[in-house]
Amino acid sequence: MSQGKRSITGPLTFSIGGCIAGAPVFLFFFLLFNDRFAGADQGFYAFLLLALFMLFGGLFIASVGMQMILEDSQR
Repeated sequence: MSQGKRSITGPLTFSIGGCIAGAPVFLFFFLLFNDRFAGADQGFYAFLLLALFMLFGGLFIASVGMQMILEDSQR
């Protein structure tokens, strides 16, 4: 039973999606603990919206990478 040639694009896509999803979460808590968000102004809401878009986009990219890994493992 020989394994077929596996592609590296699945793990790379999964890791890039994880970085995109994780970066705004860590940055949000970093800015929160350093008192950068002192008041509820427009910048806070804009950053929160950007962070949520990046989080869901990164999770989508990571799920595509996971699907690629699963398809490669079934071959």
